[in-house]
Amino acid sequence: MPDTTIDSSITAEFQYGIQKHDIALVQKALAAHVSPETPVRGMHPLFVLLTSRLKPGFEHMQPEFEQKTTALIELLFAHGLKVTEPKTASEHYHNLVDQLVLAENTAATAAVVLHAIDETIREGRPVYQPDIKSLAAGQIEALQGENLPPEKMVGLVVDTVERLYNAVREKLLNPETALEKNLAAEHADKITAWTAPFNRPHVQVLVPDILRGFTPAPDAARRSGNLSREFGGGAAATPDLGEYVRQMPPKTAQQVLDEIEKDFVGLAELKTAARRLAFRASYDKVRGGDSPAAPRTYGEVIIGGEGLGKSSFAHKKAELLMTLGLAGGKYVEFNKENMAGPSVTLPPPALAAIFAKADVILLELPDPVYGGHSDAAEFTPRLMTALQMSLAGREDKPVIFITGSPATVDEMLHLNPGLKAHIATYTRLEDMDGATLSKVIDQKLGAEKLEIEPEAKALLLTALDDGKREHGKSFTNAREVESIVAKLPDALAERLFAKPPTQDMTQKEFSTVTRADVKALNIAAIIAGPNLARSRGMGFSAKL
Repeated sequence: MPDTTIDSSITAEFQYGIQKHDIALVQKALAAHVSPETPVRGMHPLFVLLTSRLKPGFEHMQPEFEQKTTALIELLFAHGLKVTEPKTASEHYHNLVDQLVLAENTAATAAVVLHAIDETIREGRPVYQPDIKSLAAGQIEALQGENLPPEKMVGLVVDTVERLYNAVREKLLNPETALEKNLAAEHADKITAWTAPFNRPHVQVLVPDILRGFTPAPDAARRSGNLSREFGGGAAATPDLGEYVRQMPPKTAQQVLDEIEKDFVGLAELKTAARRLAFRASYDKVRGGDSPAAPRTYGEVIIGGEGLGKSSFAHKKAELLMTLGLAGGKYVEFNKENMAGPSVTLPPPALAAIFAKADVILLELPDPVYGGHSDAAEFTPRLMTALQMSLAGREDKPVIFITGSPATVDEMLHLNPGLKAHIATYTRLEDMDGATLSKVIDQKLGAEKLEIEPEAKALLLTALDDGKREHGKSFTNAREVESIVAKLPDALAERLFAKPPTQDMTQKEFSTVTRADVKALNIAAIIAGPNLARSRGMGFSAKL
């Protein structure tokens, strides 16, 4: 009997091979008994394959790309992959294949459907067919509250399913593979719904029927069994959108600009862009109808190391757009904090329903390099898939902000090139130098109404420089300063009150951090384990 113990490196090769469409790597892993259902960054491998996008500049390779996708799908099925589960009276919509029917790669999806047909026949169940009513209702549910007419959404679903039917029909009428020949020859009487011309439902009849009696919320998100857990995290009801979609507090543009100037050290390029945005809005308003403005894209990507203020600044930029009337007031923000909660388990359709409600979307992509929550790291590709699902057919495009490390963001954009149409600006932030960290120290202490002696600051900067050299990428810039500044008042209080204070102690003594206070802290330990320090928000807002 073969050894079924799977080396983690082989599993990693399988996951990498699926993402990169490397047939040899996937074949090697499957031969080593890696399960064909092994999740790839939190998603079922079929979902990854069918939602992959071509690398920009390689459009001429599309036929080869699609052939590789289909070959990989066949390889997974050859090693025992299943895509259908018996349906019960209480559960209407939980086959894995149902989640893939609306994928853009029709040829590859047809290969999955052929296996679903074969699987249901072999198990003595009704031949698999996508439930157009359920798919259309799920689309309406995902985009509820939008201005898109239900007829348009249902029409798009019907068009996609018709293309799929035609592709499957062509394969069954002109079989080439062993599977296609077997279905056509041995089971011709059972697959007539697929070999006959597509019976296109009338959209005007289907829509009222869906709106009148169908409740898609529980069904569209419900799944069962191991396949379902691998695919999307188990059963889930439609999320409470109010938990994620929030309204920005009312402010003036000048208030937001003042906060940007006060709360952030450095970031000169971003600050200048924010001011110019406000000036341009005033300029366009004064010109009025003299020169109709072309539609503009305000989406932005900010990349760089930890603790540079990427997400905090993106949040302020979003506020500015709203105050200027350049974006609506509803926004969704996924960051390291709420990404580690229940939102991690939401499947793409549920996330897409959240995104569809937002005027502004802010995504802080987690980076495993920094020891982030593993579930949150796997959440990133699911987040990107859901984002693209929410944009399909949407006329009022949201403003999208994405922040993260260079490696994480570069990979995300490579796998999702369609998002680039929604991004106008790319900014890469460099790690903070000593002079910038010095300003951050002054700012943070100033917010606490404290000062620091020159010798004490020099000692602190030396410790920070040592920490940066020792910890490299895990050094989190201004967040290290936040952690240290949060503890300096403790050291100051201990020094002043370890013995009874004298009557003539001055206010300056009460508010000045000395070298002794800095030495009293174990700064090396704070830098090595910032998660053990006092909890702080993202970026480096001066409001401690």
